Amino acid sequence: MFEILSNKNYRIFLIGVLFNDAALILSPMIMGWVMLTISDSPLMVGMAAGLGGFGLALFSPFTGALIDRLNKRDVMIVALLCQSLISLIFGILLFVDLIKIWQLLIISFCSGAVGSVRLTCKLAIPAELVREDQLLRASATNFFSITIMAIFAPLFGGWVLKEIGFAYAPWSACTFLVLSALIMSRIKEINSPEIQYGDTYLIDLVEGIKNLVSNKKVRVLILIVLTSETFGWSVEAMLPIIAREELGVDSVGLGYLMAAGAVGASVTSLIISLIPDVKNKGMMVTVGLTGFGLFLVLFSISDIFWLSTILLACTYGFGLCYETSINTMLQITVPPRMRGRVLSFQTFGWGFSGMAGFMTGAVALMFGAPIAIAAGGCVIAIQGVRTARNMFRIGTTHLPH
Repeated sequence: MFEILSNKNYRIFLIGVLFNDAALILSPMIMGWVMLTISDSPLMVGMAAGLGGFGLALFSPFTGALIDRLNKRDVMIVALLCQSLISLIFGILLFVDLIKIWQLLIISFCSGAVGSVRLTCKLAIPAELVREDQLLRASATNFFSITIMAIFAPLFGGWVLKEIGFAYAPWSACTFLVLSALIMSRIKEINSPEIQYGDTYLIDLVEGIKNLVSNKKVRVLILIVLTSETFGWSVEAMLPIIAREELGVDSVGLGYLMAAGAVGASVTSLIISLIPDVKNKGMMVTVGLTGFGLFLVLFSISDIFWLSTILLACTYGFGLCYETSINTMLQITVPPRMRGRVLSFQTFGWGFSGMAGFMTGAVALMFGAPIAIAAGGCVIAIQGVRTARNMFRIGTTHLPH
């Protein structure tokens, strides 16, 4: 970890990512709480998350082909500024008290679309700055930044929503995004990729899809991402409902609940960034995936606030374990020129956690949020056990030269 942090450009990237991640954590929290306050409907909360996920999934494959042709730092800066504009408009609508449910849905979709660019660039840039043998630790520190912000940003966001006013929460996110763009502009040594004569954007896009279809290792990893995001991480969309309806806490309590989950993820990412490189990363995927599912089930059962915070911390800790491992395995399985396109399929999978809000919200409306979360946890735990042998076998894949 300390060797990676001695890299000046990577340090600048991490500082910029911290502010980006603060906004990344704040935005869905603000959206979920505002939608719940206005609509008082679990279904609408799920729909807002679903449209955000749909925007993320819809544009991610196109984003991958884009950043493989352009300077990743410059694309990241443009995406940050676009997202800051969305947050600014969101705050203005809240401030003048003109916000409507349909406007929230549009804002959520647009945020997901721009998020496809931000997330793919965030995943791809570290490989431009560190060596291959440092990539697992770099991925862990990259995830560590979001887990650190996920501790403090919800506490800050919950306080702003309760004590200052709804409008100032998205404006806070807007400020963080602009700061991130300014810091990212200081990164050097990220060059624009060389494009072979005759190549077009469409050819690059088709090549990325063909790689996904033909490369069994990439296909297996993306399938795990799709399943875990659909049935597991959809818990994030239900947290406002769990906080208010099951645990009896307000927006500040929601902030503490989200922060607890981030603490668990931070501990895992810190451990991974400090230990030597793990040769069989498939083992980490199996352990992380199975633990993630089991603790989701336990979290859904709890109706005691302090116990729920501990269980959610464990849930996110195991989740971070398999997410970091999959991210690293994807990057070392394909050539550098394909990296953006392959990682865009990971962010495509992340969009399914939002889109699952449609399903989770409907189940929560009929049977309650705990049942929706428990069902998803069972699916994830079973998947972890079922794919264990395959993951142990492909877990030592190295980058082709």
